[in-house]
Amino acid sequence: MLKMANDTQDKKQGESDILAKLFFTAEGGGAKKAKSGEKSVIAPEVRLYFFRYGLFPYETGSFDTVRVTGSIYNEVTELPKLKDSKKETDKNKKKEEAPTILNDVEILKLKEVPKLENFYIARTALNPGYIYIMNDDDADNYFELQINEIGQIQHINWQYSKNKNSNGEVLDIRIPDGDKNDFKIIYPNKDGSAKKIRIAYSPVQWSRAYHNELNTNKDKREKRMKLIDCSGIKKGQESSDPKVCYYKDVNAVYPISHSCATALKKALDQIHIDEEEQDEKEIENPDEKNLFYEDMFVTLHDPMGAAHDINNQVSEKILLHKALIEAIHSGESHQGAFQRLARGDFNAPAPKPEYQAMFSLALTSYHYVYNSNESTRSYNGNEEGSINDLRSVHYEDDEMITKTLTSGGYDGLMAVSYTDPTYQVPNSQFWGTGRGTNPDKIIGILGKKVRETSREIAMSYRNDLGNLLSSDYMKEKGYLDDFLGNIDDRVLDGRCDHLDLMSNLILNPIEFEKTLILKRHHKGPDKWTKWAYRVSDPDNIEEYKNGSITSQVSGYENLDPFFAVIAVTINVSKVVDKSSSTGLKLFKAFRSILKQLAGQNIIVKEAHAKTIQVSEKQRFIY
Repeated sequence: MLKMANDTQDKKQGESDILAKLFFTAEGGGAKKAKSGEKSVIAPEVRLYFFRYGLFPYETGSFDTVRVTGSIYNEVTELPKLKDSKKETDKNKKKEEAPTILNDVEILKLKEVPKLENFYIARTALNPGYIYIMNDDDADNYFELQINEIGQIQHINWQYSKNKNSNGEVLDIRIPDGDKNDFKIIYPNKDGSAKKIRIAYSPVQWSRAYHNELNTNKDKREKRMKLIDCSGIKKGQESSDPKVCYYKDVNAVYPISHSCATALKKALDQIHIDEEEQDEKEIENPDEKNLFYEDMFVTLHDPMGAAHDINNQVSEKILLHKALIEAIHSGESHQGAFQRLARGDFNAPAPKPEYQAMFSLALTSYHYVYNSNESTRSYNGNEEGSINDLRSVHYEDDEMITKTLTSGGYDGLMAVSYTDPTYQVPNSQFWGTGRGTNPDKIIGILGKKVRETSREIAMSYRNDLGNLLSSDYMKEKGYLDDFLGNIDDRVLDGRCDHLDLMSNLILNPIEFEKTLILKRHHKGPDKWTKWAYRVSDPDNIEEYKNGSITSQVSGYENLDPFFAVIAVTINVSKVVDKSSSTGLKLFKAFRSILKQLAGQNIIVKEAHAKTIQVSEKQRFIY
């Protein structure tokens, strides 16, 4: 049996973990019959380590993520023995070894996830939440595990007597107890056969009633939870289950500062050392066969976590776009504007008089000359003006620099030359009449080309967010029923969280540059804004009935689960979580649907009014 240096038994040893109780008797030589003490034969165990399917942008560089892989052990001949962390004193404790950083990333394919233009799928650390384990053959053999901020798991205490409010009422809130571990031990059945368990991750704690329903309903359990064969991974058959792998096949990606990366690297090193020791023992004693890998790495679905992965990137791209617009208005650098907005400073510096005069003249001329074909014919020209260089004071890194604007476009740092075909017309009398406005200089000062590029990037990421949120991946497998089948407090949490994810779909990034766009080019809400309004409106309930995927929770039957989470009337008559008040949560729910993009202090009247119309329809029962 494999003994890991950092192996900590994660539950009290009980009768269910004992295959048999043996004792020995001896007699002879005239001595009386003697009976030995009773000895328990403990079943061999497997250890489950957990990942989730995460989404990472293709553009992420090596300085943004760290990749931990087990493939290096295929070539390693000798590794240093890791010390038992329990026996290691603080005085002799060394700095943990950094994870291996590789250029190649294993990109996973999931048929459930829609096609995304900017993201790849990779194993990564679980988000804080809960893991549920059930046994198809034994309804009493279940576990609830809590995952903390650094990816460690802890058993949940099901002794409800410890969870009471001030009135002595038992609350449907279970708290963790015991040691924190990096893995979960699964013991075999009493007859020695391996357990086949059902397992699922949830960002929210299940209610007792919902847990009991899944534990006693095989069909619902099979729909919501993945089946894992805990017999270990037989050597030579390492890739038989795509969601389970052994240590040499591990390939995970983490944000550069995530503590789980170092912990995983250390665990892989120790597992490799232990496996080599077992192989050596098999050579010395052929009866001790090392046929299985007892350490199994399981990857679980987390649709909300995947949506947050995208949403975080969308917020950054939109903030970059907003920073560009502010830089064009103020004359500050793009990077300076971004850093200012990122730290919550929404007051742009006053532009220098020269820059303000140049910008105002360009903006006024642009709208006056090019907002209609008639005025364009009258005032547009194509000759260079008398001033080839337009100079203004421009701040960057607290230093005053001279910025030259030629017939180019603003990129926040320098001028770039280009020709915009938007204003070309076949009539030769339209172009080249001379002595009119110079379109290249005007649209260069207004940063038209770089704005379009920035907007396209933000919109591309926003499209990925919309495609994921509107996909079956968010609705199937009963994931949203974790919220709908819960206590009132967590139903409200689910609404807040999902409305918050939709905030970057409510407003189109083009709204930030409305003053720089000709009125004749203004457009109404795009498809994602319209979808966000529609799916958030409880009056559209008939549209979301009897679809291909419906909720299985009583009271929400035949409803699209995504619509049910964010639009259907919520009963908040009783909130059991003392950590937050009903009023605070209601405010959060309203704020989510009204949230301004990327935390920016911006109000777009047209879109804002429509958002209020939706939020006013959000119904709550007290």
